[in-house]
Amino acid sequence: MFKRTLVAALLLGSPLMAATEDFETFTTQNFPMPAGLSTGGFLFTSISAGSNPNVRIFDSATLSSYVLSCDFSVGGNACEQTLHILFPAATNSFSLDILAFDTLGSTATFEFDTPGGVDIRTYTRVGTETIASASFVGLGGATSVSIFSNDLAGLGYDNISTDPATPQVPLPAPLALLAGGIGALGLTRRRRG
Repeated sequence: MFKRTLVAALLLGSPLMAATEDFETFTTQNFPMPAGLSTGGFLFTSISAGSNPNVRIFDSATLSSYVLSCDFSVGGNACEQTLHILFPAATNSFSLDILAFDTLGSTATFEFDTPGGVDIRTYTRVGTETIASASFVGLGGATSVSIFSNDLAGLGYDNISTDPATPQVPLPAPLALLAGGIGALGLTRRRRG
């Protein structure tokens, strides 16, 4: 009994795991709204004033698999839509790879939904890269992000990762509680023996 209780206490005190999605298990396909794509604990949806918003997985031999917030079959600048990502858990950090910038100086705007309101961050293309990594920290428990770009062909997103927000509990308090519980179990065991 004591061993099982100790193992349960240690497991309950373990930190939440980071969530990552690289889309490598997918082939090229569309996920129509409103359902979108649910994978790896994330929910991907697309928001657009256009007539045919989709979340699209694009499988490219040169760039690997990644997600877009558009459907190429619509025509025009259909990729200029907002990709909305609901996180598996509240997070303090978010990172991703941004693929295929077409225009030098194009900007991706990230609107994070946090308990304190909307936290807006931007990433601007500064070189000729086709793949750029962006990381955002200090998000204060963000639960989702909406991403929009002014890039004419839209952007692809890959290797999306979050780290769960850690509770704002001082470390000595849980350790004291755990030690007190183990001590109480030891006293109970001693009285029975």
